[in-house]
Amino acid sequence: MTNTIRFMGDMSRINEEEKGFINSRLEKFVDQHGARFTEMLVNIDIDLHKETSRGRAMHHIKLFVETDKGKFHSDGMEFGAEKSLHSAIEKVERQMEKHFNR
Repeated sequence: MTNTIRFMGDMSRINEEEKGFINSRLEKFVDQHGARFTEMLVNIDIDLHKETSRGRAMHHIKLFVETDKGKFHSDGMEFGAEKSLHSAIEKVERQMEKHFNR
């Protein structure tokens, strides 16, 4: 089983705390769903926008999951990396469930 996580975009504008959270959340996602697939490639693209709310920047996270059984993609746009990543992962998980339960 091959699982890979690849980051795209400008990661220099994201602080270390957010990087650590993103890394751990994606590893958890791969651990949860990696058993279904023999191959899984997770591409994540993170864009920071200038808008802020209470000191938190607007994050636009695009998540592309390529597996041997299909391709899934989503995006999340929220204030803070945690919320936008959570939103994107939830959308991909719903797509996976819909794909496997048909």
